[in-house]
Amino acid sequence: MLVYATKLTWAVHLKQGFVDLHARYFTGGQNEKGAYLMEHVPCESLGYLLSHASRSLNACLNAMFVRGGHRVTAEQWKILQHLWTKDGVPQKELASMIGRDETMTTRFIDGLEKGDYVVRIPDQKDRRRKRIYLTRKGRSSKEVLNRLARENLEEACLGLSEREVERLKAGLRSIMQNLKNKKA
Repeated sequence: MLVYATKLTWAVHLKQGFVDLHARYFTGGQNEKGAYLMEHVPCESLGYLLSHASRSLNACLNAMFVRGGHRVTAEQWKILQHLWTKDGVPQKELASMIGRDETMTTRFIDGLEKGDYVVRIPDQKDRRRKRIYLTRKGRSSKEVLNRLARENLEEACLGLSEREVERLKAGLRSIMQNLKNKKA
C-alpha cells in the first residue's frame, strides 16, 4: 500500500484523526513534487517509535526507582525536579510545567504526599490555591533519584555516540516545536 501526501495534508489528516499512528505505520521519502511517499511498514512509524521509546524509558525508570527504595514514578520525578529548582509552586502551575492536565497532576501529587516527598499548603493570599512544598525526604532524595535517572538514560543510549544523541535531541526538539505550533 502506498500513500502520497504533502506535508500540509498529512498534518491535516493527523489533526482530524484520519490516520491513527498506532494502527498504520508508514515510512518513505519525498517524490519529485515534494509529496511524501509513505509505504506501509509495521512498527516503524515515527509516532510508534517515539511513543514506545517514551513508555519504555519511563517503565525502566520506575523500576529503577523502586529497586532503589523510592516509591516515585517518572511523572512524579518530573514534579520533584521543578520543586528542587523552585519550591512552593502552585499546583496549577506545576501541571503546566510538566505538560499534564490538573487532574493527573493532582494524582501525581497525591502519591508524592503519601510518600512524604511533598506537602500541600494553602496559599496565604488565596486559601483555595495550594502550593506544593518539598519535605525533608523530598529534598534529600534529589541526588539519588537524579543519579538513577542518569543511569537509566545511559543504558537507553548504549550504542549511540554523543553526536548521535545530540542530533536525536535536536530532532525531537524540532518535532515538539512543530507540534506546539499546530496546537493553536
